[in-house]
Amino acid sequence: MTTSISKFSINNILKVLAIVLVFCFATNSSFAQYQLPSKYQIKKAPTYKYNKPIYIPQPSCPDLKAMPIEFTVLSRPTAYTARVRVTATIKNIGGADYISGSNQQGIQLYIGSRIVRNVPFSNLAKGQTRTVTYDMTFSTSDEFPPTIKLYISYDPDIAIDGNPKNDECTYSNNQSSRDSREIGGLL
Repeated sequence: MTTSISKFSINNILKVLAIVLVFCFATNSSFAQYQLPSKYQIKKAPTYKYNKPIYIPQPSCPDLKAMPIEFTVLSRPTAYTARVRVTATIKNIGGADYISGSNQQGIQLYIGSRIVRNVPFSNLAKGQTRTVTYDMTFSTSDEFPPTIKLYISYDPDIAIDGNPKNDECTYSNNQSSRDSREIGGLL
């Protein structure tokens, strides 16, 4: 008998509570528009306006970067072929001069999987560039034209050779590539 009374009481309480909630929200009462006190509200992050450019200091180490590869059409022997000069440049964009021994690093230029230029270098002052070129014949009828790739290659032990002046800041920018199909757009 006690269980039926408690069930009846709980059911009645739930029904009354549901009716009160529906009534409050339906009538747009103050209960439905309740707001937390200001001390419990999440504050909006302040925004700042800068009138001056933000200065980001350059690292004080050399950073050799493979720049974008350039194509120059030299001649058009036929309607379907062209002599093209491929120009590949590296630049020291870091905050220090790159000073190294000879043959510890080089510029490598690939046409597809074939290396066409391997030019060793030793020093590269801050802001200085080195450029290699290669003249090739491009044919618009090639089904699979090659990708042109530029790499800065280093001796495997260059980071542990005891010379901090040839330790790079960033190795992730030491290659560049360009699809030779873009030459077709120049013709």
